[in-house]
Amino acid sequence: MRACFLVASSFFAVLFIIVGVTARSAEAGHNVSCNGQHVRWHEGQATFDYRQGIASTSWRNEIIYANATWDRHAEFDFVADVTSDNDWGAMFNPYSTTPAAAWVYTLRADCSRIVEVDTVFNTAFDWQVCSSESACPDDVYDVRSGAIHEFGHWLQLGHSHWPWNRDCVMWPQQYDRTLCDHDIEAIQNIYGES
Repeated sequence: MRACFLVASSFFAVLFIIVGVTARSAEAGHNVSCNGQHVRWHEGQATFDYRQGIASTSWRNEIIYANATWDRHAEFDFVADVTSDNDWGAMFNPYSTTPAAAWVYTLRADCSRIVEVDTVFNTAFDWQVCSSESACPDDVYDVRSGAIHEFGHWLQLGHSHWPWNRDCVMWPQQYDRTLCDHDIEAIQNIYGES
């Protein structure tokens, strides 16, 4: 199976708009940081609207299931809310080599507050709702696996690049629904244990 949840391409790119400050990925825990401090959600909660450009009810359900993967491992909750500015959507882009991407926007120059996050599935790739992480055929992308990875970016995790972390959700070419110990440690470093 092949999956490539890279968040950089000519069209779909992770945008960290931090009032003139460049975000970078810290490999130890692979948390996104800015000026040496971790960017994080306040109050331990974020809402999301799963309706933007996603007509399929089954896709919406996969996004809801995906957030629970992270919720149960840290003191953090994703809450579905149709009035949220944090959106999930789908768009056809045949020119991109990236199946899905998350855009993260922050508010203040001290990098401490997130304003909005948006994620788009590139429907130029074959996305399907699979019954398990191993049920999709080659060259088919599992909606829930993609959503779990992108929710990791919402939580401010970068890609893990250590070779021994290839089984981690945040590995850039991973196809998995199960968080590895490194994923869990990284999220708990930011939000605490559940």
